[in-house]
Amino acid sequence: MAIYGISFFLAALGATSQSPGDQPFYGFYCAMFSFCYPWVEARAVLFHYVPPVFGLCAYISLLVSGWVNPLFLFVALLDLADFQQRLASILRKVILGMFPFAWFFAFYELHAFPREGHFLWIVGMLLTLYPKQFTPNADSMAD
Repeated sequence: MAIYGISFFLAALGATSQSPGDQPFYGFYCAMFSFCYPWVEARAVLFHYVPPVFGLCAYISLLVSGWVNPLFLFVALLDLADFQQRLASILRKVILGMFPFAWFFAFYELHAFPREGHFLWIVGMLLTLYPKQFTPNADSMAD
């Protein structure tokens, strides 16, 4: 969980153009943007009839990817409380299925490339969601 937390303070995405003014997108910015921006855009469309800035596929991918972090934290709390493990198991798979939506928006729409924060974000989530798969067995260590 610490790796996941640290990832928010590192550069998550880099710009593809190498102009001097391009700054990386940090993890906390990516998380807030992907969670908040679809709601701002939807409100604008509903109340002002403004066409979406991004296309429909990009909008949906941003909307879905914005829910990765809240859903991950919910599953982590379910695991911590040892509550509703069947639901947690289903939601773990849903979270894995949400990654490509974030990749589509970041890499295809923004033309960005992954940085260290992005890799730590994924590794932190995988280690938290599937700890048994990444922990060596005690039996094999005794040999």
